[in-house]
Amino acid sequence: MRRSLLGSTVAVATVAGLVGVLQAWGGEPPTTGPGFVVAPTATATAPAAPPAPSESAPGDAGLGPLLVLNNSRVTGLAADAAAQFRRQGWAVTGTGNLRGRIRATTIYYAPGQAATAHRLAARFPAIQRVLPRIPGLPGDAPLTVVLTRDYASGAAAVPADAGR
Repeated sequence: MRRSLLGSTVAVATVAGLVGVLQAWGGEPPTTGPGFVVAPTATATAPAAPPAPSESAPGDAGLGPLLVLNNSRVTGLAADAAAQFRRQGWAVTGTGNLRGRIRATTIYYAPGQAATAHRLAARFPAIQRVLPRIPGLPGDAPLTVVLTRDYASGAAAVPADAGR
């Protein structure tokens, strides 16, 4: 009896420890798990023409390219955000929807793209997280912006010359 009680205590402590580590990590798991579909579906639109020079923000022309995915129930959120990104000089390769659940609006970046991802996040404060690309995201753009419902309420861009 004493041996089974000790074994049960160790098992419970191990599980509790793993849960604590995963909660502290805060990132999306790189494999299947609660809240993420490894093979999400996205319906990408055809790339839009780049913005006219007068529409681009100073110093930001030619940034991107990025794919914008809607992970909310807000209809048209990806298209609206893509238009905002384009007005700020970012090249958008397409928009679509992402099945699964991402907890907050996030930019996922390919290797070598971290600085560019952070620059985009600095311009759009509604983007809450910047993380390395995870397996299963659709598309092959260097940056993938996954929008959640939190983006809809705080999507204004910071002017290009702010803080200069």
